[in-house]
Amino acid sequence: MKKLLTSMFAIMLTLNIILNVSANGNIYNNNGITIEFSETTAFTTEQQAVITQMIINDTINTNATPYNLLCTLFGHQTTTETIGIIEHCVSDTAPRCLKTVQDITACTRCETVIDIYTISSYYINCCD
Repeated sequence: MKKLLTSMFAIMLTLNIILNVSANGNIYNNNGITIEFSETTAFTTEQQAVITQMIINDTINTNATPYNLLCTLFGHQTTTETIGIIEHCVSDTAPRCLKTVQDITACTRCETVIDIYTISSYYINCCD
């Protein structure tokens, strides 16, 4: 009985670790900003990192010309995803954090952001 409980505890602990790693795989934190991609995003990890840095550094240029030969010849291969952006400790009083939900359209070939559309923006209780 003791072996059964020990092995069940080990299995549950392993599953918990696996689920936490996969659930946090699409969340990026940097400079007081959290960017959340959906669990079923079509963007690769590298594309998510590039989009995250573009949002954090505010370097998104939706008028950029394609720099990939395939995009130049055949046009962009776009994907639209809904992402959440949380800006931490924006307000002095509770709720302190601002969450913005946006649709982001990006090319999966050349990692160019084509369009950003804000769906909603609201304050949440995130930080104390």
